[in-house]
Amino acid sequence: MAARVLGEGVQSGQDFAFETRSLRAQDGTYRWHLQRAVALRDAQGSVLKFVGTTIDIDDLKHAEAALRQAQDDLARINRVSTMGELAASLAHEVSQPISGVITNGSVSLRKLGRDEPDVEGARVAVDRIVRDAHRAAEILDRIRSQFQKGPPKKQLLNVNEIIVETVALLRSEAVRYGISVRTELASELPQIIGDRVQLQQVVMNLIVNSVEAMRDFDGTRELVIKSECGESGRVLVSVSDKGAGIAPAIAEQIFDPVFTTKPHGTGMGFA
Repeated sequence: MAARVLGEGVQSGQDFAFETRSLRAQDGTYRWHLQRAVALRDAQGSVLKFVGTTIDIDDLKHAEAALRQAQDDLARINRVSTMGELAASLAHEVSQPISGVITNGSVSLRKLGRDEPDVEGARVAVDRIVRDAHRAAEILDRIRSQFQKGPPKKQLLNVNEIIVETVALLRSEAVRYGISVRTELASELPQIIGDRVQLQQVVMNLIVNSVEAMRDFDGTRELVIKSECGESGRVLVSVSDKGAGIAPAIAEQIFDPVFTTKPHGTGMGFA
């Protein structure tokens, strides 16, 4: 890449810059360097020569990597904090399929315990047990994915599926505060490339913030999540609520790391 940028810069006669990881002869280590070059021209504008500089930016690179790691760790702490706040809702979510397993297990035992066992009826009940067990496992997998630590895993994703999964995870929390949740999902959306967990966390943070904004709202409590095709084949997702909204004075700060208006917030949700 460096050779390509250098060649294109020389051919075009334009100033250029690129980063390289090169050997420093003094101590035999490889370090990051920023290479810059500017064109010197004659009175007619023709390039006479290039003058360049090489700046050692290895320490800066390490500092940037440390900052990204710290931000990732804070974001993970925020996920854990958010999931902790939703523990009661999640317990309710998991208890539903578990109750189904218990109920259908009892049905199976009764049908098999008859003088003439109802094998077919027991089989239907066992099928329901398997279904509910899978549902519980899926809920737990979604919860566990929010706590996982690791680099982003890019893959082709269906945005509507992410929205549906996240809404299912948080619906009980909305119901607890009398909030109705409505989805308006466009059909035939193009797939996107991204990290499923990170995108789920974006949707989760938006929904949680909407729920918190309407907890004490005196009026219709409604949360609407939409997906639609944007410009240039992009996918647009919007989350709207009936809360008080964001004060104009802080609107520019809400995406800054560690900025928060919540007494116990980490300021990493939107960031």
